[in-house]
Amino acid sequence: MAHSAYVPSAAGGAVSSVANADGTLDVSPTTGAVVAALDTAHPNVWTDSQIIRSGLASAQSAPLTLSGLSASNMPSYLLDCRNDPLNNAQVANIGTDGSFNGEGDCSINGMFWGNGQHIINLDAGNIALGAVAIIHGGTGAVSASAGLNNLLPPQAGNAGMVLGTDGTNAVWQSMPATSTEAEWSYSTNNTMADPGSGNFRTNTTAWSTVTALAVNRLTNNGVDRTNLLSAVQVNDTVLVNTKANSSNFARYKVSGAVVNNTTWFQVPVTQVAVGGTPPGNNTACILTFK
Repeated sequence: MAHSAYVPSAAGGAVSSVANADGTLDVSPTTGAVVAALDTAHPNVWTDSQIIRSGLASAQSAPLTLSGLSASNMPSYLLDCRNDPLNNAQVANIGTDGSFNGEGDCSINGMFWGNGQHIINLDAGNIALGAVAIIHGGTGAVSASAGLNNLLPPQAGNAGMVLGTDGTNAVWQSMPATSTEAEWSYSTNNTMADPGSGNFRTNTTAWSTVTALAVNRLTNNGVDRTNLLSAVQVNDTVLVNTKANSSNFARYKVSGAVVNNTTWFQVPVTQVAVGGTPPGNNTACILTFK
């Protein structure tokens, strides 16, 4: 901003008129009770920090609006909103390296802040659009699925797992195992065919060498277990034990697809563990599928 110019008169050096050399001031009138004001249409360069108080007269007044501010014409400045009855002084287009401190409740481009908060570099060139880092409260991604994957524990090698907690952090855990049991009577006939209503059989007498089970769809109390037997999958476990003595048992892993023969099911298995003595014919046994 250039200094005002004056022209001394011939009589005693009194001011006869006032003018502004570079147009930064509006001077009116130029003689007498001179009034000089900033020309708001002229780009003014401020080289020192400025304090701007809104000081609106009433709640019906329009908010104070400052626009076009940048580091080149206002390197640092303070907008004091404490005297603004509307608490809505506004600033737009803050340039690179410009800093802004708000006193009271103010807004920049619709963004509000309270006393003492500091906002810097709000020009469009310094606002990154896209992924916001997790450390800054974002997801580190621009899509919902990618953001969710970033927030979850690592998924590699955890297919089939479910999300759980170790009491402190979210972790992947195995699906809780469920088991269903029912009662069939053991048939000592080792032929892989329908063992008859309420019965099951093995393809060898020694339970340690069994490779297949034949199970009727009906339990020995007449309950249809077609749905249960149809749902048995490879790697499921079948535990067989006598009802009267659980120490007589055999544990098998399902080794192949179960075959539905309508009235009975053939289950291919491999032996995992055995104990005690195989039961006699028609002995009540519990089969647990897990």
